[in-house]
Amino acid sequence: MDIEKKAVNKLEDVISSCDYLESQISRNDKGVSWDGFINVYKKKGNVHDKDSLYKSIRVQVKGKKVSNVTAKSIRYSVQIADLRNYLTEGGTVFFVVYINNERNEFQIYFKSLLPVDIKPILKKYGKQKSRMLEFSPFPSDADEVSELFVNIAANMKKQMPFAGDEEIITLEELEKEAKPINLTFSYATISNHVNTTTSVFFDYDQYIYVKNSKGTEIPVGNRKIYHRDSIISIPIYVKGQKFYDRFTLRNTKDEIIYKIGKGVFFRTKCCDKLSAKFEFEFSGNLKERLKDVEFVCAFLNQGSLTIGEEVIIDSLDDIADENIDKNSLFRHLHWLQDVKQMLNLISFKEEFEYDKVSSEDVKWLCILVDCFVRNKNVNLVSDGTGLTNIQIAGHNLKFFVKHISSEGNNTIITLNKFKGKIERKGKDGKLYQVSLYSLLTKADFLTCSNIDCDALLKQTKQVPISNVFAWELNRLLLDIVSAWDEASERNDLSEAALNLAEWIRNEVDFIPKEISTLNFYQIVKRRRELNDAENAELLQLLDDPDLTPDCCMAAHLLLDEHHSARRCFCKLTTEQQEAYKRMPIFRFWKGKN
Repeated sequence: MDIEKKAVNKLEDVISSCDYLESQISRNDKGVSWDGFINVYKKKGNVHDKDSLYKSIRVQVKGKKVSNVTAKSIRYSVQIADLRNYLTEGGTVFFVVYINNERNEFQIYFKSLLPVDIKPILKKYGKQKSRMLEFSPFPSDADEVSELFVNIAANMKKQMPFAGDEEIITLEELEKEAKPINLTFSYATISNHVNTTTSVFFDYDQYIYVKNSKGTEIPVGNRKIYHRDSIISIPIYVKGQKFYDRFTLRNTKDEIIYKIGKGVFFRTKCCDKLSAKFEFEFSGNLKERLKDVEFVCAFLNQGSLTIGEEVIIDSLDDIADENIDKNSLFRHLHWLQDVKQMLNLISFKEEFEYDKVSSEDVKWLCILVDCFVRNKNVNLVSDGTGLTNIQIAGHNLKFFVKHISSEGNNTIITLNKFKGKIERKGKDGKLYQVSLYSLLTKADFLTCSNIDCDALLKQTKQVPISNVFAWELNRLLLDIVSAWDEASERNDLSEAALNLAEWIRNEVDFIPKEISTLNFYQIVKRRRELNDAENAELLQLLDDPDLTPDCCMAAHLLLDEHHSARRCFCKLTTEQQEAYKRMPIFRFWKGKN
């Protein structure tokens, strides 16, 4: 029997064992560029009907006598004319069978030649008669062969529209452009068995596509993929207690890694639960870190792990945990719980970036935990108002420091819990009581992470109203509005500004009614369009002949009367104009640029 017939026989022996494939290959090698077909079916079986045919793939088979059939890859010459013919059919699978007759040994090599493979070769070497191409060993396992062909067929269908004359941009060319691109690939499996999927997926290059603006996937090349991550939405339990709703499953050729939370990992060899390794490296913000530590401690206590309904680890004997310092872990858990409690007590409402905590930050955390969780006094200094700022992990915290004794002992109080008396000197030289919140500035509202805006009005109402305090509140209101303009997503600033403005308008007589009304409506207008009744009230203000130019301009701005606003603006002095440009109301003037 000649070498070509032997090559076809060896290939057909492999294909005949595959439940999803059927071969129709000529042994006479008289075809033009092809020797036959391998049919890929949607369903497994020994006999296939026409309705289940997924794709017929043309194949070319060559045989070669050799002394060594163990090469990890080979190079074989392919005719350029054949490549052009393959392209017209949307692709081909080319086989080269190495045969050692003396030892009765053989090895099948193959190369998938789809449009994205062929076009770059024709573009660069189209004037040559042939080109040496690299071929990979063909698998011998029936399921692996079936899965390989199912994916070649799927990619051939996706690439058929690109078999025409238009050029295909390659992955290498895209990488040179150094622009963000949305790369995709797809992979179909015929089995739920992990080994089959991972072996084929990681042993062979996968076809890569880029999505254009219309969502069309355009083939750009192929690459070997070394790991695949999937987000699995299945809950994770320890002895019936749910800790997570999902996890990341990473498959590599030899290993399966369950990434749970931010930094907990279970590693197993493929299909070998007994090889499980348990690792953790805590990271992330406080919420993420605390959840991971709670999970690890629960697991070490209970010794079991369930994902969905499947028990992944039955006991701690299944993992290598001899290096885990359990006592240290539980101390860390209690520490994180104390930090969380402290942050709740100081009205901290952001995500605490624990990853950014330095050794100096730990000292401040210890001070705050001692003060708020353990009710201990501390030694701190403040500015002349009694306020102090503490920087921790990039977060700015503001407190009131209350003097306790002559030995330097103090206690720290959050602004919303302050019940003392703060006084400011008026123009008449007398002291007038103000609220602690009225000492805050725009920068405080933008940068401090523990200002409880919900408590602002409640504390304000507890202070006797005076002319000094009233104008402090008016300044505070404008600072809150300015801060809100720079942080429009801050609903707490929006609500604080609206509530304070409404209270000033209704209860504070020291502020002229036109000013409190304009301030109230500039806040309302930031939230929604003014209604007819509100516009009528502004028009009534404009009927007052004594209305100052700055208030007149504000009313016109709120009414969207920009030409009238400009006339009022021109009545102001240069100094007044510059001051007006810095006021929150100025944002409504469309002609400001």
